[in-house]
Amino acid sequence: MNARRITRIAIMAALTFVGSLIRIPIGPIPITFQTIFVILTALFLNPVDAGLAMAVHFVLMLALKGGALFVSPSSGFLISFIVAAVLGSLIAHRTAFGKTTVGLLVATLVTAAACYLIGLPYMAYVLNVLNGKSMNLMKILQVGLIPFIPGDLIKAGIAFIVAKIALPHVYPLLQGPEKYAH
Repeated sequence: MNARRITRIAIMAALTFVGSLIRIPIGPIPITFQTIFVILTALFLNPVDAGLAMAVHFVLMLALKGGALFVSPSSGFLISFIVAAVLGSLIAHRTAFGKTTVGLLVATLVTAAACYLIGLPYMAYVLNVLNGKSMNLMKILQVGLIPFIPGDLIKAGIAFIVAKIALPHVYPLLQGPEKYAH
């Protein structure tokens, strides 16, 4: 692993971490700006590097919160960022479809939606099993999904626009000089 690759991974992990510090509390799961950077990580980095960046982000959060992180209702979302970034990056970088505007949009939406695949079940486990609540599926969706849909669509839109504008200019830099030297 060369210095450029490590730097790209570290930058996306750090930006996602900074996004976690911007919080709007609305219940057991606050609104943060992490999702924008998870999506940008998926769109800018290859699948392995995207997964590594989100794993570094998780380690940073673990260092900040310690073992309490695992009993937080939002922990599943942090774990899901790894899977979401890899899935979105696979679409964006491993398919010809991902290089199109529609492909970029699909990669963006898959990344945003994938956060809920692990996040919601983990949140339900923490709230119902660890905290002794008895929240049914509808209540879990009302607390952990429905209020976040408008904000996540806005964040996905911002990430999509940033990527659409920036990718043609930064893609050669992201790939390293060996990929575009002629």
